[in-house]
Amino acid sequence: MGSIGSPKGKDLKTMAEDVFSSEKREDIWAIIISLIVLLLSMAFPQEIYHFFKKTLFIF
Repeated sequence: MGSIGSPKGKDLKTMAEDVFSSEKREDIWAIIISLIVLLLSMAFPQEIYHFFKKTLFIF
């Protein structure tokens, strides 16, 4: 048996870094997608309005 927490501590730290790295990637993709939607809505406001009106029946 090894000392208390030495191998598990590194595994936990590695897992925490992987989780936070994954969350950062998700946040970056969310920002990219929201910027694309914002640019499209600014460039083509009428087309987006008609898309929601005809296709999704929201308005």
